[in-house]
Amino acid sequence: MTKLVLIRPSIDYDETPQNLKKFFPPPGGNYYKEPPMGILYVASSCLKAGIKTKIVDQYSRNLTNEEVLKIVNRQKPDFVGFSLTSFTLKNSKELARRIKEKNKNCCLVVGGPWVTMREKEVLENKEFDFAIYGEGEITLPELIKNYRNRKKLDDIKGLIFRDKNKIVLNEPRPFIEDLDSVPFPAYQIVKMDDYARGRSIYVDREPVDYICATRGCPYTCAFCSSKEIWKRKYRMRNPGKVVDEMEYMMKCYGTKGFHFRDDNLTVNRRFILELCEELKKRQLPIQWMCESRVDTLNEEIIKNMKEAGCTGMWFGIESGSQKVLDYLNKGIALNRIRKTIKLCQEYGLRVGGSFMLGVPIETRETIKKTVDFAKSLKLTNTWFNQFIGIPDCETYEEIKKKKLYKYSFNGMLIVETPQFSGDEIFEIIRKNNLYFEVKRLGLILETHSPSEYPKMALYALRSLFSFIK
Repeated sequence: MTKLVLIRPSIDYDETPQNLKKFFPPPGGNYYKEPPMGILYVASSCLKAGIKTKIVDQYSRNLTNEEVLKIVNRQKPDFVGFSLTSFTLKNSKELARRIKEKNKNCCLVVGGPWVTMREKEVLENKEFDFAIYGEGEITLPELIKNYRNRKKLDDIKGLIFRDKNKIVLNEPRPFIEDLDSVPFPAYQIVKMDDYARGRSIYVDREPVDYICATRGCPYTCAFCSSKEIWKRKYRMRNPGKVVDEMEYMMKCYGTKGFHFRDDNLTVNRRFILELCEELKKRQLPIQWMCESRVDTLNEEIIKNMKEAGCTGMWFGIESGSQKVLDYLNKGIALNRIRKTIKLCQEYGLRVGGSFMLGVPIETRETIKKTVDFAKSLKLTNTWFNQFIGIPDCETYEEIKKKKLYKYSFNGMLIVETPQFSGDEIFEIIRKNNLYFEVKRLGLILETHSPSEYPKMALYALRSLFSFIK
C-alpha cells in the first residue's frame, strides 16, 4: 500500500520580521491551537482512495525538525506533502532536503495557499518534486495513482512538475462543485488533544471544534488574497450534511461547541437560514460562532442564528475611517457597521472585530478615528493588525511602485506610509492591542469556571508579556 505523510510545518520564526512575528502564536505557547483543516480534508480524500496516510502537525505539537524527521523516517513513506505558506517556506525546504537524504525514492509534494499564489515560481525551489495549486483533494490522490506512469502527469489538472529542466504548469483544476463529495476531515488520524478545544469568550461549552460549511468569498477587498485563491467563487455544502457532520463530531469526539472556520458563513441568505432551520429542527445541545460581514446580516438572520445556537460573531471591520474603507474597496459604510453590531449585541451575541493600521494612505487622523471607533463599538474582543502588502492584491503594485515599504518577507511587504515608519505603526498597534487585551482577559476569566483559572492565568500572563516585551 502506498504511504503518504502530510506535514504542517512550523513557522520560520527566526526569519520572520519583528513586525509580523508577534501576530503569530509562538511555538507551543498558544492556547488557541487550530487544527489544519486543509490538510485534514486532503487526508480524508487520500484515505478514501486507499492511500495509507499520516499527519505530522509540527506547528501545533511544537516538534523540532529532528522529531519530525524521526517520525517520517520510521514511516518510510512513498510521498511526503507539505502545506506551504509564506511563513513556512524556509523550514519546509530544510525538512524536505533532510527527508530526501534518508528516503531517496520519496516524492516531495507541496500545496497550500502560497503555492496557489506563486505557482509559477514554487518549483524553482529544487527541494520539491511536485506542486499542487488550487484544491488538492482530487489532485493529490490522482498524482499518487499515476506517478509511476510519467506520461499521464500531463493530464493531471492543478499539477506542477519538472520535465527535465523545464517546469510544466498543467491547466488549473476546476473547483469542486459538490463539496459534499469530500469526506469529513480526517480527525481520526490525529490526536484531538493536540488542539485547543477549550471554551472561549464566544462559546461557553467545551470541547469546541472547527467545521467548514462553505468555501470562498465573492467580495473584492483590495488587501485580501482570498479572491485570487478562490476567484470570487462561493460554494456551499448542503445544510443537512453540515449538521450531519456536527452530529458525527458530537458522537465521536464529544464536541459541544463549534467554530465555523469559513471566510464568511453568511454570504447566502437562503443557505444560512436553511442551516439555522436544520439546527433548530434537530435541537442539538450546542453553541457555535462564525465569521461574517456586516452587510450580509439583517434582523431576521441574526434572530434565526441566535435561536439555532449561535453565541458569537467575528467581523473584519478594518477601519474607523470611511476614506480608508473606500480605499480598501471594503464596500461597507461606518453606519452599517454600527447598526449591525448593535443588532447582534441586542440579541445577546458576543461580537469580535479586527482592524488594520498602516494602509498606504494612513494618517494620524485616520488612526485616531479607527481607535475611537473601535472603543465606541464596545466589542467583546478587539484586535489590531498591521497592514501587509500581499502579492497580486490591488494595493501591492502601488506599494512597490511608490516604495512604501521597508521589510519584505517572501514577497509580502511591511508598509510604511509617508507619515509613519513600519516600526511606528507596529508600536501603535502593540499599545492598542495591550489596552483591549486587558479588557478581553477580564471577560475570559468571567466566562470560565474556577477550575480553569490556573490555565487561563498562565495564558493571560503569556499573552500580556508578548505585548509588553
